[in-house]
Amino acid sequence: MSSDGADVTLLQQFMADTFRNSELSEHHQNVLHYQLPAASMTLAQIFSHMEQARALFNIEDYAVSQTTLDQVICCTYQMQSFIVNMLSNQTVY
Repeated sequence: MSSDGADVTLLQQFMADTFRNSELSEHHQNVLHYQLPAASMTLAQIFSHMEQARALFNIEDYAVSQTTLDQVICCTYQMQSFIVNMLSNQTVY
């Protein structure tokens, strides 16, 4: 993908329109990382849409993968830590 910010914005709009309820979880320069809802569409549909985006936005490379157990455990730990920190910082009146 070119370094033009307009291209990135257009790709983000394409992703939002194509993959409803998707979440942009990381964005570094021209690298975007999205999370899609588990049952949003089949892998074949996802790849079909991504090939369309590849042609439209001159995407150099993309990957599709399922969430690993390590990622689930890490996310759960982060959420628990956040909740514990919030509760420990509360002031009782």
